[in-house]
Amino acid sequence: MKPLALIGNVARWGVRKALCFYYPRIEIEGRERVPKTGAVLFVANHPNSLMDPALIGYTVGRPVHFFAKAPLFDVPVFGSLMSALGMVPAYRGQDDKAQVRKNLETLDVGAKYLQKGEAVGIFPEGKTHDREGVEQVRSGAARIASAAVQGGAAFVIVPLGLNYERKERFRSSIWVRVGEPIDAAKIFRDLPDEERKAMRVLTEKIDSQLKQVVIHLQEDRWQPMLDELDVLLPATVEEKSDPISNLRQRKRLADAINYFLANDRSRAEEMTAATEQHRTQLAAHGLTISSASVRMSGPALAWKLTKEIPGPVAIHRGNIASHRAVPDYPHYRALHQVPRTRDHGAKSFDDWHSDLRIVVCRCVGIYRAPSRCMVCVALDGAHAICRSRSAALRLARQARGPGVVERTANANVSTGVAAIAQGASRFAQPA
Repeated sequence: MKPLALIGNVARWGVRKALCFYYPRIEIEGRERVPKTGAVLFVANHPNSLMDPALIGYTVGRPVHFFAKAPLFDVPVFGSLMSALGMVPAYRGQDDKAQVRKNLETLDVGAKYLQKGEAVGIFPEGKTHDREGVEQVRSGAARIASAAVQGGAAFVIVPLGLNYERKERFRSSIWVRVGEPIDAAKIFRDLPDEERKAMRVLTEKIDSQLKQVVIHLQEDRWQPMLDELDVLLPATVEEKSDPISNLRQRKRLADAINYFLANDRSRAEEMTAATEQHRTQLAAHGLTISSASVRMSGPALAWKLTKEIPGPVAIHRGNIASHRAVPDYPHYRALHQVPRTRDHGAKSFDDWHSDLRIVVCRCVGIYRAPSRCMVCVALDGAHAICRSRSAALRLARQARGPGVVERTANANVSTGVAAIAQGASRFAQPA
């Protein structure tokens, strides 16, 4: 074996070991679609810079020739290592406009690898990014495919969706989804005298396939709502054994949102307005949807709140005797996490009384109302979450006393969350 090839094999082994150490839970869905031999062009989204090539190599289990921006090859040692790994320099306009023409030569190099029956990998977005989902897919992959088809190569294009739980978090999870292979040669055969149109069709096909295997929202403005629904719909007891259950749930929710945007936009807009109103109400009391009092219950909430209680609690004159009534916004008390503070920074007795009351109500158990059977109107569940709780809390206080205030509020939330969950499950894969 040549020294350069040996260095490349050792480097691949080391990088994959480092990848598995940093991300110990990597689940690969559809691995049987990856060709073990023969020419193949892998296309993937690009959320995590240098980690993405290593993740693809780990997924496919064979050497892959990737394209990397040309300036990296000028870095001492690192550039030599990239060459040993069989990577190909790509010349981009933002790096050096004078060398953009060299990019066509680079793409031809990729096509020649395919003609030799080897594997090539490309990130058709052309850059790494922090946005969840797929950005604009460029024509680089289609150009390589066109040159390879003209050279007589027999190959397929395999889309890969790289979904990170939290790419910056140590020991977090990754979900890799392998899409259906694309027969590029057939597209060019169907349009024999229209190469540009064939490349455009192939680029659109790659874009569509990537969005199917990536957690993707068609409109960025819906990102806050996706984050909030992600918190409101935690994993069930059965799902907790699955290390990537939150990623699966996030994908279902994103697909459901995209479905409503495409098929019932007016109701989707209503849902957006209700969610924003809910967010505003929480913010008015110093809370977010991720606040402990909103997303936790039982012993976990008890531990979270009691850890924050200082040893000596300042008791001010009149506070013990007054036991002030619940304020006009029961929503504040039901979701209370950041109580008022005195000038000296200590919480008042009444504030701690409110906190402990929440702990007791949550620890004895939260009543969970049965889910609605109106799957086709799952968006109504969001309204149950987002509407003000004041009326329900007043009714509960008058009928059964203040002891069930938080429990009633949480039953209202559970009903809405269950409806959204059912809707997401049904519409994640629309007929």
